[in-house]
Amino acid sequence: MNVYPYHSEDVECAAVSRATMVATNNSHPVDDMLGIYSTSEEEFSHSAGGTNSVSTSLLVGTFYNPHNDSSDTNSFVSSLQDELSNRDPQETSPEDMPTPRASNNNNNTAREEGVPTWKDETSPEQALGLEPTPRRRLWFWAFVLALCMLVGIAVAMGIVIGMKHEQNKQAVVRPPQSIAASDETNPNRGSSVSATQEEEDPDTNKNETGASNTTDAPTSSPVNNMDQPTTSIPPPPTLEPTMILEISPVTTTQWINEFVSSLPVYTRQALEIPTSPQQRALNWVTTDPYLTSYSREQLLQRYVLKTFYFATNGGNDEHDDTEEQWIYMEGWQSSSYSQHECQWHTTHQDEESMEPPCDEDGVYKILALRRNNLHGSLPPELALMTSLATLDLELNSIQSQLPTELGLLTHLERLILGGNDLTGPIPTELASMANLTHFELEDNAFNESIPSELGLLAHVETLTLDDNQLRGPIPSQLGELSLLNQLSLHGNALTGSLPTEIGLWTSLRSLSLRINMFSGTFPTEVGLLTELERLWAYQNELEGSLPTELGLATSLTLLSFSRNLMVGSLPTELGQLMELKNLWLYQNLFTGPIPSELGLLSELELLQIRDIGITGSVPAEVCDIPTAVVTIDCLEVACNCGCTCSQNEESTDDGK
Repeated sequence: MNVYPYHSEDVECAAVSRATMVATNNSHPVDDMLGIYSTSEEEFSHSAGGTNSVSTSLLVGTFYNPHNDSSDTNSFVSSLQDELSNRDPQETSPEDMPTPRASNNNNNTAREEGVPTWKDETSPEQALGLEPTPRRRLWFWAFVLALCMLVGIAVAMGIVIGMKHEQNKQAVVRPPQSIAASDETNPNRGSSVSATQEEEDPDTNKNETGASNTTDAPTSSPVNNMDQPTTSIPPPPTLEPTMILEISPVTTTQWINEFVSSLPVYTRQALEIPTSPQQRALNWVTTDPYLTSYSREQLLQRYVLKTFYFATNGGNDEHDDTEEQWIYMEGWQSSSYSQHECQWHTTHQDEESMEPPCDEDGVYKILALRRNNLHGSLPPELALMTSLATLDLELNSIQSQLPTELGLLTHLERLILGGNDLTGPIPTELASMANLTHFELEDNAFNESIPSELGLLAHVETLTLDDNQLRGPIPSQLGELSLLNQLSLHGNALTGSLPTEIGLWTSLRSLSLRINMFSGTFPTEVGLLTELERLWAYQNELEGSLPTELGLATSLTLLSFSRNLMVGSLPTELGQLMELKNLWLYQNLFTGPIPSELGLLSELELLQIRDIGITGSVPAEVCDIPTAVVTIDCLEVACNCGCTCSQNEESTDDGK
């Protein structure tokens, strides 16, 4: 029998393999298997170098299974026997053999339990520097499982967040859209909302008053809210490719943040107050389901109008107190998201005008809410509606100062705020309204002087500042208003002399200076006002005589100089005023007779001359005027034509 050198590991390997075979063939007694092959110590010998050897029969006996000739084990044994037979006993010298390693307790335990411990295998616990016990192995794999679960959760969350981000990216801001052609071809003409959004959003909205709004989305063209024919809106012009603006997709939050950051400083400061009209309007805008469908211009327009609504107590529709509530508020309510702002209630479309509040592009041009019980204040945000041409809030109860920011409305043509409770000064910034033609602030409580800067309003035709508390003189700069047609300054506390520059108002038709404290003589330049029809100067402190140049103002139909301190005789040139119908000259210091030239006034209807200084009799030429009603002081003047006698009785000149 050939003897081959072996290591202790070989013996260990053989023992383990034998134990495995025994366990596999446990149907056969172990003693029978061991009895077949000898495992006596005589078959072991030690080489000179102390190297263990094992015989071929021992190795074969260790692995060979006599009960199964065709087993894989027998095949393995045959292969092993052939390999051992081919080995050269001298191939391995004792010096080349490594020193047998000492076995530890773990290996011994493994041998006892029949668990193989391969010499080149390293367990995961050993790789981590831990002893491979069942408890540690269990904790190790539990840790691996938990780590895998955490990784899976993180990946799932990342996927969900990514999907949400993609959805937000799809909610992009659409570029500004023009208005559709007409109601016949497009019932929702000019809608800023896409068809998809109209399908997804609710069909109805309930306003605070309980009314149901059935419009799906805000339309961009105005609808006449009176029983009048609507204006047909032409299709918008087609933009050239080079004119199309690229708008980067943004989320709703970014859209709102960009909008707020674009607002002026005074608005952002007001937003810090939770109950301010500006903040309430922003709350309304941000809850609009069509928010990202509007162009930036339309969003700003809607925001300004809602700020105005809340600032003038329009928001009281949420409360029971109706004393300061708007009378008409259709479309202005907080829940009216689906209605275009050009369809909201306006008083401009009345018997005098058929013009809608917006142009064909849905841009607000006319804000008119006269006699609508508006209270509160005018918000400065109105200045952000830079395309506004008319601001008509006449005959309301607005109580505030006039915002200086309104001077930014450089396209404004009509500023009509009469019949309110506006206070403070008239802002000089209003002189920046270069296109203004109607400047009407009568019947308010403005209490400072008339700004000389108003002389810069070169296109103004109507200037009404009457029935305020204005003081000081008339600025001579107003003489620059060469297109002035009507100037009403009565009912104030204006003082000083009348400027000679009034002769520059060659287009003037109506001049009302009554009930002030003007002093000095009346300018002779009045004779240059050939278009002047009505002149009121009563109840002032005017002195001197009536200028003879009045006879050149041949278009006069009404002339009032009563209740002044004027002296001298009545000028005969008054007989040249062939269109004159009403002449008030009472309560002055005039002297002398009544000129017979007054008999030339064939259109005369009323003549009041009852000063104690007037003497003589009423001329027959005057009595011959069939329509004339003459009122005189019968104690001083004789009358043979049925005159009305009056002596220092209070009367009111016709101010219309």
